Amino acid sequence: MGISQTKISGKMNVKELFPCLVSFQNDDWYEMPENFKSPKQPNRTYGIMPWNPKYEQFHSSLDITEISNGTLTFATGTLFPKTNFISDKPFRFMYGGMGNWQGSYFTIYQGKLNPDYHQ
Repeated sequence: MGISQTKISGKMNVKELFPCLVSFQNDDWYEMPENFKSPKQPNRTYGIMPWNPKYEQFHSSLDITEISNGTLTFATGTLFPKTNFISDKPFRFMYGGMGNWQGSYFTIYQGKLNPDYHQ
């Protein structure tokens, strides 16, 4: 889980802000379907973010069009599978800074799992 906070003082010239977050990625997981039979046994990672009941969708950003002062708080997280997962593709920790465009991820660390080590 991660908590991002930013203070706004004055009107900003952007519509929305994306949270600062760290994600854990593996290319094999992206080839798997994003649904699972039991929430107690996920087969891949899943991002966790707040639910917006008004639009019936997840919040991936904060709408700041009506905000000129205050502190914004955004909670994010990742759900990891508890089962063994072997992949010949690297696992990456990616960082994305808070901002008005979420395309600025960069790799903090990447490496492969040792299949001889019990996960």
